[in-house]
Amino acid sequence: MIKNFLYSSKIVASNIKFVLILSIAGIILPMHSLGAMKYISFFMPIIGFVIIIIVYARFSEIVAGRQLSPYMEALKKHWLNYLAIFILLFSPVLLFILFLKDDMSYATGNIAQFFIKSFIDILTIFVFPYIFLKGERDGAITYAFAFLVVNIKESVPLILLILLISTIEILSVLLAPGIIGGNLITYVLIGFIQNFILLFTSFIVFNSACIMLAKDPIMKE
Repeated sequence: MIKNFLYSSKIVASNIKFVLILSIAGIILPMHSLGAMKYISFFMPIIGFVIIIIVYARFSEIVAGRQLSPYMEALKKHWLNYLAIFILLFSPVLLFILFLKDDMSYATGNIAQFFIKSFIDILTIFVFPYIFLKGERDGAITYAFAFLVVNIKESVPLILLILLISTIEILSVLLAPGIIGGNLITYVLIGFIQNFILLFTSFIVFNSACIMLAKDPIMKE
């Protein structure tokens, strides 16, 4: 697994521009109340959606040893699969936010939200690697879950990384308002560093899951 992590990190580092762009986008998104920034922040989710698909497609192709697809070709091939699975997997988080979170305290609501998200992330570690390696979404969730169960011991480091990511996210939500204190410069610096670390780590998880999954014969069919 250490070799997987090192190789995964190398892949991410060689495509660091995507991490930087997404880190900046993550800073701009919450700035919708700052005058002209509200118009820019409106497009950030769309930009993030497009870049994530391109990044996942590129990383999965590198892991599988395939020729790299042009950005638009990768987007055209994977966007619907990614969107459909994303909506399906994270609908429980959305339903929680819409119907339950407001009835809880700020801390309890956010902790519960990240707990649900972490639980889903762990159970579906191999789902997105599957749809990008296989190029299809049919059977992705059931197969990826079965693969996790069979390879649970080898997946423990990935699970720990997901828990680390979630812990940082929870702490940032709970502690950041008091640390930043409305200071824009502090917000930008801390926000960028946090986004960069979280994105880099999450991409390592994705790449490592791809490496494990790519060895399965079904991925070569």
